Amino acid sequence: MSQFNEATGYNQEEAEFKRREAEALAALRSKLDAQRAELKASASRPANWMYCPKCGGQLAEQRRGEVVVDACGGCGGIFLDKGELELLLAHGKGTMLGRLFGH
Repeated sequence: MSQFNEATGYNQEEAEFKRREAEALAALRSKLDAQRAELKASASRPANWMYCPKCGGQLAEQRRGEVVVDACGGCGGIFLDKGELELLLAHGKGTMLGRLFGH
């Protein structure tokens, strides 16, 4: 059985798991940011790029914790790119969001 560390509140195994999880999330965030930048710079992006699918309003990128969401200035809708929901769920284990999506 591993020793409990009072400073961190975790035992050594838990601390290592948390460290690896943080590294994996950071790598995913970096990959998603690179994909977003590539699409943004691409001349082949669709004509509806950064427009709300609900009301047609202009979307603006907003960082919400570890996730960059596209928020509509018109209807207030929030939209996620591929991989963003998985990142939210990974951060939301044990939260309402995690319970809503079965994590």
